[in-house]
Amino acid sequence: MLNMEKKYTEYNNHMMILEGKKRNFSVLPQVIEYGYITGCAGVPFPDSMYFQNKLEFCIRISCSKDILTHTINGVTYKNSYPHCLIKPPLGEYHLSITTQRDVFYILYPPEMLDYFKKTGVIDETMCWDIELTPAISHLITLLKEMINKPLEFGFADQADLRCLQLLEELVLFRKKKNSPQFFAQKISIA
Repeated sequence: MLNMEKKYTEYNNHMMILEGKKRNFSVLPQVIEYGYITGCAGVPFPDSMYFQNKLEFCIRISCSKDILTHTINGVTYKNSYPHCLIKPPLGEYHLSITTQRDVFYILYPPEMLDYFKKTGVIDETMCWDIELTPAISHLITLLKEMINKPLEFGFADQADLRCLQLLEELVLFRKKKNSPQFFAQKISIA
């Protein structure tokens, strides 16, 4: 058991906490934290857990395993990497194994769940496979670079905007992947 605890703590977390930072624009959903983790082993002990009382959008970029089977609020998903996972506030999560993985995440206050449902960012699909398209990769890179810079005037506004742009790219990819045209193109290529 000691090895699992040690493995769980041996990762690098690079984050930017924006909760309470001054914004110049109030029209964008305000990010409370974002960051990326390399070498994360997932939950310290496999099986069940509950998400924190925040809304999290998690991009699981790479992993030591090819496929992950997990259950979110009673719905089972089988995903390859990379994939996007929406962690609803206090949602129930089941995982049969722990794996080392690299992730990028964005946290919002729990009350933003309804906002993102109304705007179509969140639907019934809480997890879907993605491709690291040039647009998605570019936004992740920009946000990572911002972590290493000191907070400057307008920094929180820029982070809010870039995070929202990243969510837009992820949702557009989900919608495109689920469209009849995508399946028709995929079938004709095969």
